[in-house]
Amino acid sequence: MLYTENMIEINLAHVGSEFLRPPKKELIFDVTVSNLTNTAKWVLFPFKMDQLVTDEAGGIFGYEIYELGIGAPLYLGQFQGMQSFQAILLGPSAKLKLNGLRIATVDQEVKDVLMIHCVVTNEVRINKQPLIQAFRYPALIEGSVAVNFSKEKLVHAQFTDTLQDYPVELGSYRLLKITVPTHH
Repeated sequence: MLYTENMIEINLAHVGSEFLRPPKKELIFDVTVSNLTNTAKWVLFPFKMDQLVTDEAGGIFGYEIYELGIGAPLYLGQFQGMQSFQAILLGPSAKLKLNGLRIATVDQEVKDVLMIHCVVTNEVRINKQPLIQAFRYPALIEGSVAVNFSKEKLVHAQFTDTLQDYPVELGSYRLLKITVPTHH
C-alpha cells in the first residue's frame, strides 16, 4: 500500500510469512521508500509488530547491522530492546527498493489488513549519541537502488553486558500509520 506524507513515499507489500520457534513468526514485506526532500531522513520500521517506534519510553540494549548491497554496500540496522526498530538513512531524492524486510510477531493468524507504524525523522540518538555512529559503515543510501535483505549478511553486532536499555531520542518526527493488505 502506497503512503505519502511530508515528501516521503513508502510502499509496503506483504509477501509472506516464516514460522520460527513457536510462538514467533516473521512477516515478510517488499518495501519501496522514496525521499522526495533535499535533506537526509531516517526511516524507522518496527522490529516487532506490537512495538511503536516513539521517543516516549523504553530504549535499546543492542543492535545488529546488515549489509544490503553488493559493490557499493548499503546497510540496515536492527535495534533491539523495549523500543525495537529497524533503520535506514535515505539521502536527498533517494529511492530504496528493499525486498524481504522482516517484522516479528507472535500472532499465529495473519490478519487481512496489517497496521504498520513507521517513523520518519531527521535525527535519532541512542544514549545521547547520533545513531549513525552505531553503523560503523557509510549509512547514507543515495540514488535509486534495489536490494534484498538477508540475515546471512550480518556485518556487526553489539549488545550491552547487562541488557540495560539505552534511551532512544528522536528529533522532529512523523509517525506514519500504514495499512497493508495481506495475501493468505
